[in-house]
Amino acid sequence: MTRKNVFSSYPQFVGQYLEQLLNPRVWVNKADEMLEASKVLEPQLRQYWSVVMTREKERKYKRGKEYPYTPPPNLHGPYFILVSYGLENLFKAIIVREQGDEIRSEFAQKGKLPSLIKGHNLVELSKKANIEMDITHQFIISIDN
Repeated sequence: MTRKNVFSSYPQFVGQYLEQLLNPRVWVNKADEMLEASKVLEPQLRQYWSVVMTREKERKYKRGKEYPYTPPPNLHGPYFILVSYGLENLFKAIIVREQGDEIRSEFAQKGKLPSLIKGHNLVELSKKANIEMDITHQFIISIDN
């Protein structure tokens, strides 16, 4: 089954879509929003680890036993999602800035999100953005995805 190009049904939106898609500032602004939102969670993360470390020092954890204390909310997952999404948008801003003509051309040919900025794999996006990462960075980012 051939999928219909949504833009052929709504040509008035093509220019608007491309303007946003090819504007690095739009990607950077979205990254800034995600990183600002992640900062809201940082005090809770510090509190979480403060409680955990204090209880560990006081030997309040019993190995292999039922957990006797209710920990504070663990917000690491949402925090790292926001940070990863911010980083993803920064990579895409670089790709758009450096390869905008190629992205525009692919969009014109296929009428869909170009492969250069499609996806969420931070290691792949960093490569497309020509950001070199060592194996430690790649491992940390890979386990986050």
